[in-house]
Amino acid sequence: MKKFLWGKVFAAAAVLASGLFVVSGVQPALADESLDLRPRLAVGQSVSLVNKTVTTIDMMGQNQKIEMSLFMTATGREGGGLSIVYDRVKADFASPMMGSFSFDSDAKEAPDNPIADAIGKSFTSFVGTPIEVEFDADGKVQVKNAAEIDEKIKSALAATPMAGQIDTSSYKQGLDYFAPMLPKSTVKKGDSWTSIREQNMQGMTLALTSENTLEEVSGDSYTIASTGTLKLNAPEAAAKDDPQAQMLAMMLKNANAETIEIAGSGTYSRRDGLAIASTSTASFKINMSIPGQGEMAMVVSTKGTVERIK
Repeated sequence: MKKFLWGKVFAAAAVLASGLFVVSGVQPALADESLDLRPRLAVGQSVSLVNKTVTTIDMMGQNQKIEMSLFMTATGREGGGLSIVYDRVKADFASPMMGSFSFDSDAKEAPDNPIADAIGKSFTSFVGTPIEVEFDADGKVQVKNAAEIDEKIKSALAATPMAGQIDTSSYKQGLDYFAPMLPKSTVKKGDSWTSIREQNMQGMTLALTSENTLEEVSGDSYTIASTGTLKLNAPEAAAKDDPQAQMLAMMLKNANAETIEIAGSGTYSRRDGLAIASTSTASFKINMSIPGQGEMAMVVSTKGTVERIK
């Protein structure tokens, strides 16, 4: 059971690493002008990005490491919004409890480890499928065909030992890397705004509150700097027929998150509102109780970069 529970924690951490932060570069400032920062692409126009994250987790004296790369392409679609395709997803995991394993959507063979295979399927089953998104008035990503994507992931996991155990929204996390945390209205150089982004982590919710500032504006780009704090909202209950989920819910019932550092900056294109390059770092500690074992802490540190490929 302990190995299975680690599989759920690993899957959750991978989701967290793939999309918690979006926030680099400095350009000469222009005159005082208001900017609409929402992403926009002409029909058929495309932009490709690669998002790379390195995450380390220290839990119960066990040190884990996750390295993940998400290759994505956004294309303007009819009626507005974007069609985003994950072109490739690859990751390397290292854990004393589960061993080392990798998955790559371009690979023809699945990992030998069944739990590793399930985690890989949760991230690769939607590769190549267009995800239709729009950005609402609050700057949040709205997935128009979420039910279709969720079903693809559920079907891929159906025959694995983690069927029904992994959150099917993993693909949504990486979408946030295409754009900054957006303000509700136009902004000028020097303006600041507060954004709240929530991430699901195996039943609990991590709420990231960031303070964002439009620092620099040039003729073709702008730079946003962000700092943040993290709050953990634990699940109230778990399915009675899922003992692992019940144990996790019990562990997280009185858990809390301590923010150590969350900061970053990103440079975005004025032409399309999408990332040119960004860097972000985060470190936080989750304190919780394990039935029969007492108090414990999980320390998570992540560094992410985003680069425009074309």
